[in-house]
Amino acid sequence: MLGPASAPADAPGKKLLDYHAYAAWRQIRDVRLTRDGRLLAYALVAAEADGEIVVRELGGTATFRAPRGHAPVFSADGRFVVYRISPPVADVKAADRASLPADQRPKDGLGFADVSDVAVARATAVERVRSFALARDGSALAYLLEPSPSPSASAHPSMLPTSPASALPSAAPTRGPGVAPPATSPSPHPAASASPQPSASPAAKGPDKDAETTLVIRRLGQPDSATVANVSSYAVSADGSRVAYVVRTKSDESIHLREVAGGNDRVLAHGTAHLASPVLSNDGATLAYLLDPTAYDASIKKDAGARSPYRLMIADARSGAVTEALSGTPSAVGPQTFASDARAPEFSADGKRLAVWTANVPTPRPTSAPARVDLDFWYWRDGKLPTQLRREAEDPKNGAYLALYDIAAHKLTQLADPAVPDVDLAGDARFALGVSNVPYEKLVTWDDAYWDVYRVDVATGARTLIARRLKGDSPELSPGGRYAAGYDPLRRAWFTLRLADGRKAWITDPRVVRAAREDDDHPAPPPPYGFGGWLPGDRAALVYDRYDVWLVSPDGGRPVELTDGAGRAAKRIYRVARPRTDEPDSAFVPDRPVYVRAPYLLSVVDDTTKASGFASLASLAAQRPRTTLLLDKAVGVPWRGRDGGPLVFTEARFDEFPDLWTAADVPTSAQRVSDADPQEAQYGWGHAKLIDYTNGRGQKLRAILIVPDGFDRHRKYPMLVYVYEKMSDELHAYVTPASGTIVNLARYANHGYVVLEPDITYRIGHTTASAVDCVSSAVRRVVAMGFVDPKRIGMAGHSYGGYEVNALVTHTNIFRAVESGASDSDLPSLYGGFWQSGDVQQQYYERSQGRIGATPWDRPDLYVENSPLFFVGRVHTPYLRIQDDQDGFVPYGQGVEFFTALRRAGKEAYMFTFIGENHGLAKQPNKDYWTVHLDEFFDHFLLGTPTPDWMTHNGSYEHRGERDVDALFIPAKF
Repeated sequence: MLGPASAPADAPGKKLLDYHAYAAWRQIRDVRLTRDGRLLAYALVAAEADGEIVVRELGGTATFRAPRGHAPVFSADGRFVVYRISPPVADVKAADRASLPADQRPKDGLGFADVSDVAVARATAVERVRSFALARDGSALAYLLEPSPSPSASAHPSMLPTSPASALPSAAPTRGPGVAPPATSPSPHPAASASPQPSASPAAKGPDKDAETTLVIRRLGQPDSATVANVSSYAVSADGSRVAYVVRTKSDESIHLREVAGGNDRVLAHGTAHLASPVLSNDGATLAYLLDPTAYDASIKKDAGARSPYRLMIADARSGAVTEALSGTPSAVGPQTFASDARAPEFSADGKRLAVWTANVPTPRPTSAPARVDLDFWYWRDGKLPTQLRREAEDPKNGAYLALYDIAAHKLTQLADPAVPDVDLAGDARFALGVSNVPYEKLVTWDDAYWDVYRVDVATGARTLIARRLKGDSPELSPGGRYAAGYDPLRRAWFTLRLADGRKAWITDPRVVRAAREDDDHPAPPPPYGFGGWLPGDRAALVYDRYDVWLVSPDGGRPVELTDGAGRAAKRIYRVARPRTDEPDSAFVPDRPVYVRAPYLLSVVDDTTKASGFASLASLAAQRPRTTLLLDKAVGVPWRGRDGGPLVFTEARFDEFPDLWTAADVPTSAQRVSDADPQEAQYGWGHAKLIDYTNGRGQKLRAILIVPDGFDRHRKYPMLVYVYEKMSDELHAYVTPASGTIVNLARYANHGYVVLEPDITYRIGHTTASAVDCVSSAVRRVVAMGFVDPKRIGMAGHSYGGYEVNALVTHTNIFRAVESGASDSDLPSLYGGFWQSGDVQQQYYERSQGRIGATPWDRPDLYVENSPLFFVGRVHTPYLRIQDDQDGFVPYGQGVEFFTALRRAGKEAYMFTFIGENHGLAKQPNKDYWTVHLDEFFDHFLLGTPTPDWMTHNGSYEHRGERDVDALFIPAKF
């Protein structure tokens, strides 16, 4: 049984939320606006049903829709939209059932449409597209087709529509049009290159296999396209003038540069080396790429996962001249410093400099060397644990360090290295910011992060230490590169470091600006409320206290309370509203300034009612903000076009889907511009409100109480309690009907449950007692209201919420059934348990969420007191748990310990372990399977549905997981 057989009596005429609805319920993803804000695009996606992309005018009603579209990108002029097309969900599921190999599985496609007139827009669809690149400021579009799924298939998937220029010839050329380089060149340097030729044996081989992917290049709005076979990688210049691509054939590799407008195609280099990571300057005038001349040399032994010795190559697009910019040069990075492909090189906006990441490539061990013994050696003086080093070795970005290449001067300057691994640039600023925690790597295991801060001269790479052993988060560079801003948790104040001379200025004083969180309950100095950003030119910064916004001078001085105390007086939380745009991330842009022009937009949340919206400031002087829009909803962070235009944001309640709304740049009212789930009105949803309660220590706390539609105070309802620290801020959070890892509260309210989500506050060292006190007090408060059956109360929580469940079930008997997900139970053991980073969890218990505040050898009593494992004998409540074997936050053994202890003590307990899953379920079949069993568990104990078979007997090991729940998740037709 899956729940009540009919709709709950308190919602007559309303439908039950079932798993068919779960499968088809849509969510909004990938919101994009044209630069002028004229058009809005978004994707409607469902867990197990086909979605669509929607493009609509914000100033009108015209709408364009394309089936299965997602990830839209607008062209710079807003005339075109390009998007990916997902394969039909039914085809993907069929491929899963048939266990098809990767090349035969359904693949994404590509769509593009002229949306200059949305009402008459028509799409062009291309099948089986691996990737695409649209010129950031132009109309050039390049996309790479997937290989054919079988040898008998055509050379590339069909394109609709096709033109003579875009059709692939029956005998695909191995190079671009008109290209016939010598076949004997041993390395990918043009003959005229002044760079030294890497040596190669007479028998040097090439790739021995063609690249199976085909590149298509076209200009949006033009009927013709060019098609090139055997392309392994490519890049499009921001202005759309040129496309660079690498062709790989059996005999060699070559890099080409194509002029999009005229179609002229030129080979810049070719030979038996491997070519990778092409990137073009914004104007297409300069090309950078990586080259490995050893890739196909069979005489060189390479360990699996070893770095390749990439040379950095720079080519002039006009003359075709190629320069070798880096080739195994000794540096602070190592004796053999090469370019790294862990992160693609990036040109500065003006094309004069190139950010490139370098790495040391050790000499391969000789073939005569003895086999390596695979072990970890633990040394007590080391900064990082061997397990951390192993995890870091799996990520090629670790050990890759920023360098800067000056194009005109042909000069490479190493900025970061193992001693100072993190360096941030700011445009063309003279100095970069370097930070290093290397001297303090051991401390972070049990203490806090500490940082040394450096000023780095980008012209020479010279470093100057400007601050030592700063505690907390690392300082961050201002947009103009003049300052670094940081927060001192001990002093509870913000500071700046001026890069020009290293001067440190305290820009807030805790006696004036209460920047530290006032209600923090962790055994460490409280974190700040936050940093609001920098004004243009780095002339001032914005920081927060609990309610208000402060303007601070980067060189010190008395802060200005911009919101003039209005927030604290009314208990309204004001924050800088930073609309999201399509501006790309860049290695040359550490942050972007805020408040470029008046009026200045703020977000506002009423801390009492949780209403939210927007307010504005007329100037950057102290003043009471003008609240322009305040709704009893959760109003989301807005989007805006890069060049301006209206705002788009979500509005949500527990019973209202977060559809998109649009308003002026300072909203006073809003118009809804999406309707993702109109079927929601057919379902009884429930309603959420805040209640007050008092815990055993006399603290006044709050909780969310959700009651079903048609709520009758004179009835007795089952109640589900969901816990995770402080919940009241989530009053207006919408819960999408979907399978997953945790209980779906919308489903439980729809099925006739009352739902309670209480706030929990903690006493350091007494987390169990705190959770028991707060949750029990909240439950008693609701039971006293008279409409909850005290014999039908359940509880659920995940992660730290799961720990709270474990604490409650071992210290109270007020629950009929509980579920705990991925949760702690044995604190002495978990103190040395691994995070997925490879570090251990000492800091977590001494200073962070674990809230013990001491080591196990200093206060063993606290670790025992707060370990549910030691109290399983007190459990009298049926217990369900999910604990997956690859959990990188709560080790699998925590679940095994607690379950087997319950088993040993003769307690009713069940545990699901999904093989290969982490802290939360990722695979849709696992989500579905677990959700069905989770709901059956609570419905049996709290609604009285029949006992499910899995609770009365376990099937054989050979047939585990074979229960078929797919039929329950056939998508509904709304």
